[in-house]
Amino acid sequence: MDKQEKPRLTAECFWKSVFYGVVLGTLLVLAPFFVVVYTQNTFEVRKYSMSLLIILPFVQGFVAGYVQRSFWAPSAFGTANLIILADYVAATIGLKEGVVCLVMGYPLFLVITMLGFAICWFIYRGKRRSGLNSLLMPVVVLAVVMDASQPEPVFYNAISDAVTINAPPEKVWQYIVEYPANESPPDYWLWKIGLPVPIQSVATAKEVGAVRECKFTDGITFEEEITELVPNKVLTFKVTKQPDHPEIIGHFSLDKGQIYLEANADGTTTLIATSWYRIFVKPAFYFDWWAADITRNVHFRVLGHIKQLAESDSAGAKVASAAH
Repeated sequence: MDKQEKPRLTAECFWKSVFYGVVLGTLLVLAPFFVVVYTQNTFEVRKYSMSLLIILPFVQGFVAGYVQRSFWAPSAFGTANLIILADYVAATIGLKEGVVCLVMGYPLFLVITMLGFAICWFIYRGKRRSGLNSLLMPVVVLAVVMDASQPEPVFYNAISDAVTINAPPEKVWQYIVEYPANESPPDYWLWKIGLPVPIQSVATAKEVGAVRECKFTDGITFEEEITELVPNKVLTFKVTKQPDHPEIIGHFSLDKGQIYLEANADGTTTLIATSWYRIFVKPAFYFDWWAADITRNVHFRVLGHIKQLAESDSAGAKVASAAH
C-alpha cells in the first residue's frame, strides 16, 4: 500500500500565511500594546520592550503556521523572512531605525518567528486545536498588557579592555586627553556597513571640568566633561550629550568612561579603557552581547591608535638619544 501523500503547500496558501502573519499577528500584539502605552503616555520608553521584539515576531510566526498547518523548513524560513522584511519596512518608516540595528536584530527575530511557526505546527500535529483557538487571544493580550505596564527596560554594564604599550607613561599620556585623527580604515564588520567609527578626541583644556569631544564618522560626537585628571595616571569623564543618531538614540547610552595608565617594571605601560553604559532594549542578554562587542571594538581602535602614536614617539626619542 502506498504511503499517503502529504498535501503540498500551494503558492496561494504560502502568501496567505505571510499576509495573515503580518496583518493579524501584528494586530493581536499592537492593539493591546498601544492601548496601554498611549493610556500611560509611555511609548517612547517602552517601544523596545519584549512586546515588540519577542512577542510580536512569535505571534506573527504562530499565525502564519496556523494558516499553513504544516512545517516544511524552506517554507517556514521563507515565510519568516518575508514577515521580518515587512516589520523592517515598518520599523524604518515608523521608528527611523538604522540599518545596523536591524542587522543586529535579525538573528533573534528569525529564530523567534520560526519558533512560533514550529510550535503552532506541533500543536496542530497533536490535534489540540480547540484549546488553542480559545486561549491564543487572551494569552497574547495578557502577556502584552503585563509587559507594556512594566517600567522602562534598562540594563547596566561596564566593559574594560587593556593593551600593553612599549613606551613609558609620560609618552602615552600626551595622547590620552586628546589625540589626532585616526585615518586607518575600519576593520570591524559593523563599521563597514554603517556603524559610526571613532576617529578623534579633542578637549578645550587638560583640566577637570573641561569639555572633551569624542568624534566619530558621519559627524557623530559624544560630548563629555572631564571629572578626574591625574597626569600620567588616569582620565575619567562623564558623557553630557549623546549623539542624535538612529543607531544609538533610544537603544544605548554611554554614561561614563575612563582611561587608566599603569607603569610596568620593564618600562612599558598597560593602558586600560573602561566604559559604563546602559541599554534600553529587551531581551537585555542578547542585545548586550552586541553592545559589549561594539564597545570592545571601539576600545581597541582607540587604544591601538594611542599605542601606535606613543610607541612611534618613544622609538624616535631612543634614536635621537643614541645619536647624541
